Amino acid sequence: MSFDIHDIYNEYGIFSRQLSIQYFNFYLNNLNRIENPEVYRGRRTVTKEFEVGKMILGGSVFYRVLAERITSSITKGYNYLMLPASYDLKNALNLINQLITQSYSEYFKQHLQTFRDTRLNWEDENHIPEATFYKPDGSTIKLDELVKDKPTVLYISNNWGTYRYDFDAEAKNNPAIRYVMIVEGDNLAKWQDYIERAEPEAEQLFLLNNEHTLEAIFLRTNKLYIVYGKNGKLLDYDVEQKMAITLAKQNLQEKKELNKSQLQNIIIVLLVVLFLLTFGLIIWKWRTRQRIRKEQQQRRLRELELTAIRSQMNPHFLFNCLNSVQNLVQQNKGREAHLYLADFAGLIRNVLNNSEKEEVSLAEELDMVQKYLSLEKLRFDFDYQINVDEEVDLHNFLVPSMLVQPFAENAVIHGLQSKTGKKHLKIDIKKNSAEEGRSKGIVISIEDNGVGREEAQKRVTGSNGRGTKLVQERLAILQQQQNEKYSLQTTDLNGNGATGTKVELFVPEEN
Repeated sequence: MSFDIHDIYNEYGIFSRQLSIQYFNFYLNNLNRIENPEVYRGRRTVTKEFEVGKMILGGSVFYRVLAERITSSITKGYNYLMLPASYDLKNALNLINQLITQSYSEYFKQHLQTFRDTRLNWEDENHIPEATFYKPDGSTIKLDELVKDKPTVLYISNNWGTYRYDFDAEAKNNPAIRYVMIVEGDNLAKWQDYIERAEPEAEQLFLLNNEHTLEAIFLRTNKLYIVYGKNGKLLDYDVEQKMAITLAKQNLQEKKELNKSQLQNIIIVLLVVLFLLTFGLIIWKWRTRQRIRKEQQQRRLRELELTAIRSQMNPHFLFNCLNSVQNLVQQNKGREAHLYLADFAGLIRNVLNNSEKEEVSLAEELDMVQKYLSLEKLRFDFDYQINVDEEVDLHNFLVPSMLVQPFAENAVIHGLQSKTGKKHLKIDIKKNSAEEGRSKGIVISIEDNGVGREEAQKRVTGSNGRGTKLVQERLAILQQQQNEKYSLQTTDLNGNGATGTKVELFVPEEN
């Protein structure tokens, strides 16, 4: 950069302010070339400009030039005589305070103080200038009434037409964002006529500058963009148009912010809910443990009851068998008694093996029943028959141990032993389906042509059918324990000269 000092002077022969500014820039550029030879125009800071200005400038020129450079640097403005210095608000404000302290002009001081305070206001997110603007219909509005409900982009310009069409296009494309163009002038009617002919898309405001100016309010009058959020907060001041639109769109997508009291209330509510949930969980776990413990105790009690019943059935069965041996000996049937005892030993072995089992296979149960009936047949003559349906799986279907034997024993001892003539016992096992009104399982039928229950009661003294009663108690406990429906039905076969008893047992299939 070069200049002819004789070309820049006023009519009085005194160097003008323009010369001071040009010489100031010339000196700074030469200094930058010395420091950075490879850079044509280096980065300049307001602090550096201030120090250089004190060296080469003096008097009122120093204050005027440096004040313009500092204020330009912190409004990002562009002066056609010089490039703006780098943006450094803190240092620039410190330099302004130095100028205020050193200057002797009260007017100059007041001007810098007003500028400084106004610029600091734009760093406050709650700052909304207090000024009244006119709308195209002649009514007035303040900015704090406008910048709410949705993001707002303000475009400040001292030119009514420049760049307004790009701004209108953005307003048309983004209806969720409020676009407002603010201009100034001294003739409201003229502006209203202009707006009517321009047919703008963005909202229009007019500042009647007989008392206030856009520069005094916004510090700039040339292409200034300001962005407010949907909550009325200042998002940014003095940005480019694209950045302003981007900020407004981002704010449009943000979730509603919670104030401090709302956040505290939510935290308190969440803590209370968490405490209640934790307390409820502890109570629930305690009650669940108590219920499980109670169920375990009840289950164990039922198991003990079943064990006690089985322990009663085994001596009862053995006692009846020994009575049979005694009868054979009394009848001088030594050979039969010997054979009976041999078969009885095998039967006792089966009984002892199954005594600790709660369930056995149907095949094991029927094997023990058949051995018992073979033993009883040695004492007195009778016929027996065991029929099993082909669909019944003898080895995989489980039944309570000692289930069938007590009913077969009851039929032999109380029904057939006292009968004269032909004696017959039949055991049928069939599979039933769910369509028959019951769960899936088997039906065990034990039928004899004995004297019948009524006649048996007359002939036998003392207790009768102890084994049958024990089985009934076992079935009731098993039904509670396994939630499976067992059933027992006894029928007297009277009519047409026939006598006897029929017992039907239903055993459900395990799920």
